[in-house]
Amino acid sequence: MKKEYLTQLINEGHEIEFEYNGKRYSICYGMIDDEEVISFCEFYKDSKEVKTIESLFQLQYNDFIVENILEYIEDDKIWVF
Repeated sequence: MKKEYLTQLINEGHEIEFEYNGKRYSICYGMIDDEEVISFCEFYKDSKEVKTIESLFQLQYNDFIVENILEYIEDDKIWVF
């Protein structure tokens, strides 16, 4: 998945699920203290919330940084809602 494509999907408000290294992850949205946030998590695990797309790309989650894995996500392992 290209960074530009993910940015477009987030800007359009799509919820995104993808598979990486046999695990499923999601990007969705919420509110914390009356502020919109982007939420990132592995399915059924604790989520991490950030306020900007750039913060999402720099997010350290488990053993990776989100931006560093984007190019390894195959198109058939991405689901957009």
